[in-house]
Amino acid sequence: MSMTQASKEYFAAKADQWDALRSTYFSQQVREKAIHKAYLRPEMWVADVGAGTGFMSAALAQLVERVFVLDASPEMLAVAR
Repeated sequence: MSMTQASKEYFAAKADQWDALRSTYFSQQVREKAIHKAYLRPEMWVADVGAGTGFMSAALAQLVERVFVLDASPEMLAVAR
C-alpha cells in the first residue's frame, strides 16, 4: 500500500516541523510509557515502521542492539537521519 498524493505532499511539507507538531499529541512521556510496556532486551533488533522523524527510534536505539527506521516519506527520513 502506498501513501496517497495528499499524504505525500503533507509529510513532505511538514517534515522539518513534524517534531513540534507531533509533540502536541505524542509527548516524551507517552513515548516512555509505550517503551516501558514493550518487552525489550539489549540484544534485540527492532523496526520502527512509520518512524517519521525518528522520535521513537532514538529512544529505542538506547535500549536495543539495532533499530531499522522505515517511513514512506523521504523528507521525514531525511530529518530522522
